[in-house]
Amino acid sequence: MTNAEAVSRRDAEIIENLLSEHVLDAAIEVHRTLGGPGLL
Repeated sequence: MTNAEAVSRRDAEIIENLLSEHVLDAAIEVHRTLGGPGLL
């Protein structure tokens, strides 16, 4: 693996982590707004 590949892979992991964080935050907000476990 070259240095450029390592940097590119690290950048992709950072983007993936940020995207995952946003998705989870949105899911938690929906859960709190609807009030409780499950969707009625």
